[in-house]
Amino acid sequence: MASGITSEQINAWYDSAMAAGALGGKLLGAGGGGFLLFYAPAEKHTAIAAALPTLRRIPFRLEPRGSRIIFVT
Repeated sequence: MASGITSEQINAWYDSAMAAGALGGKLLGAGGGGFLLFYAPAEKHTAIAAALPTLRRIPFRLEPRGSRIIFVT
């Protein structure tokens, strides 16, 4: 039974990233504004990006001090 959380396209992207060297992945967000987050060794990042040419890569890093407010409007 399908959960309705993913789609054939998302599954294809996930499978491509895993085949290119990702160790795992997670679907984040909701609707049309979600993200696919992959965990992979640094040496596999280029291959994973090449395997997903239609997706925009958004680099990020973990903050050792935890969450902080960086903008106040």
